Amino acid sequence: MIKKDTPGYNLAVQENTVSEEPLDWCRSELNRLSMALKQVDPLKAEASHRAFFRIHTSGPTYVLMTSPPDLERNDAFMDIGRLFLTHNVPVPRVHASNMSEGWFLMEDLGTRHLEDTYGTADEDQALAAAIATLQDIQAINDPLIEPYTEDRMRMEVNIFREWFLDAYLGEKTDPRDFDAACQPLIDATQNQPQVCIHRDYHCRNLLFNDGHFGAVDFQDALCGPVLYDIASLLRDCYHKFPEERITHWLDMFVQAQPLLERYTRTEVQTLFDLTALQRQVKAIGIFARLKLRDDKPSHLDNIKPVMTRAHELSTHYPDLHLLTDLLSRTVARL
Repeated sequence: MIKKDTPGYNLAVQENTVSEEPLDWCRSELNRLSMALKQVDPLKAEASHRAFFRIHTSGPTYVLMTSPPDLERNDAFMDIGRLFLTHNVPVPRVHASNMSEGWFLMEDLGTRHLEDTYGTADEDQALAAAIATLQDIQAINDPLIEPYTEDRMRMEVNIFREWFLDAYLGEKTDPRDFDAACQPLIDATQNQPQVCIHRDYHCRNLLFNDGHFGAVDFQDALCGPVLYDIASLLRDCYHKFPEERITHWLDMFVQAQPLLERYTRTEVQTLFDLTALQRQVKAIGIFARLKLRDDKPSHLDNIKPVMTRAHELSTHYPDLHLLTDLLSRTVARL
């Protein structure tokens, strides 16, 4: 019944399994839907404590998510999911849930991630759908979406200092020097309109199947920088687009977002790049933390390419000379 798998995102994982308890619950819920469970396929490992399994039935496929309630924001997953659906954001519908155990039987949005469309004939259509969906996300204005505060932004870049520089590389960095190097990135996130953002809008959390777009991993949505999600999409930690493609898609996004009309194209580019750098620096810290704290080496191979791209991008902005120097020294050690 349980198919073993080597997940593509985490080569250190040899197999994924699901225990009988959530499977029994899943069978019961499927019976309620007049479906019979036929096969279970583990899905790719991700950077959280959650696990996902594709459920094959006598009818449609579903996704079973196991999400430890003491470690994951399951209430937010349910609440924000409902909110997004009411605003036509294509996130998976939950057919059944066991909140005390952290088990969820969800709609299956498909097997093809945006990453799988890159370099194919579907790339343009997939990216256009991703940008169109951002318009729906950014139109949401609800008290459920909390502010992405400046203090939180600063805390996130400090994940890089604490977990990558200090813990992973063993390079003790003066917090004051690090804060000074990253302050322009923090300023950029604050000096732009604030809207609802998905907050993890990259090619492994977005799907495109038979012309249909979908988004997952949305439970950490906040009210934050208008350029945050488009920066996550176009300066993805898992894919490098040619600069001319980034310019093309960024222009499409800007033309559809009235909040950016008062900015010059150069101002938009600067805010976009510095917002992307904030996210890239944070991501490198998270990749190191996954290894050191959670014993998950799944993202270690992403550190060098992301660091290299962040360093190269920072060199285009003289005001980032402190950060450029720091990244230059770090790249040399990888």
